[in-house]
Amino acid sequence: MGRRDSGFSLMELMVVMALSLVILGGVYMLMMQFGQSARTENARINLQQEARYLLSSFSTELKNAGSILSIANSGAFLGASAHFVGVTPLNNTSYPDGIILASGDPIAVTSLTQAFSPTGGTTLSVKDTTVDSTVAIDAWKGGDKGIVVATDGYYVFEVDAATPPTASTLSVRSTSVYHSGLLNMAGYQDSEPSTTGDQVTYPVDAPVVRLAGFSIYVFRDVYSTTQKRMVRQLLRITDARGDSDPVGNNTDGWGVVSENIYDLQVAYTAYPNWPEATGAVNYFDGVSGNLLDDLKDDLRLKRVKQFRVWVVALTDEFGGVDEAVNQVPALGDAPANTLPAGKYRYKLFRFAVEPRNYNVAI
Repeated sequence: MGRRDSGFSLMELMVVMALSLVILGGVYMLMMQFGQSARTENARINLQQEARYLLSSFSTELKNAGSILSIANSGAFLGASAHFVGVTPLNNTSYPDGIILASGDPIAVTSLTQAFSPTGGTTLSVKDTTVDSTVAIDAWKGGDKGIVVATDGYYVFEVDAATPPTASTLSVRSTSVYHSGLLNMAGYQDSEPSTTGDQVTYPVDAPVVRLAGFSIYVFRDVYSTTQKRMVRQLLRITDARGDSDPVGNNTDGWGVVSENIYDLQVAYTAYPNWPEATGAVNYFDGVSGNLLDDLKDDLRLKRVKQFRVWVVALTDEFGGVDEAVNQVPALGDAPANTLPAGKYRYKLFRFAVEPRNYNVAI
């Protein structure tokens, strides 16, 4: 009868356990690597989608903006001050730039036949609400956004209802979509005229334009529970509903465009001697910057011929391991700065947009 087989020795068990730990460690490292690769790939996909948005939707809004009040026959009326012309830079050297953009519909331009005060009523009396004087097609419908402008303020409204074709009144919502000097949130201050736009009395012949688009682009910093870090969200606000801080007060008229954009800077090139291409003036292209009122005058007089945009997008984030320090170069009037702690990389997008202008007689 043979000798009874004995069990594993202590040395054999220790060898097996050591090998098991090595294998498990290798599997864990592979899983971590796969997870990092997946996060990287997701970040790149999101980055591509957001870059596509910036290069299409945002650049289109920027191209169409700056036209709504640079209209023929309005220069004398609006020439008293630098008024809103569809573009308001929300400029800040220590924070990403923001911007207010509005584009007008050239077939829906009219003017007031009676003075309008936002605090005194919700009816705008205008020349007519038709496409033009020869076509009885109503150019205004409920839900449309429009703007009425004076030399000391402007008021963006939403139409509740328009009277039938060839009629001459617009019924508007009692609260503004936006008005001059309204925005007052962290990092930004709307520097439009000091007179609050909802307190202005808009006189007879004041321009009234239907808006084809209206957006406020601003940033906010919030903590992401999924990413376990602060993220910078780019927001697009389409209706502030009369709220001075639409982001902080959770107004429902905004949406998150991106959580990967770290910085956005906008600069403007004007040609005072246009059509001569000499003597170009660059606004917010350098830390010193330029006067905002001068920029508004150049916008109103159609001298601004190019918007230049820089976007810094974060990507490839693996927090806490082999932290890298990346320096973002000086962009627009923002000085060079260091990315947040962590293994971040950035991608820089640069593009230029030429504004579209309309000549519309009212």
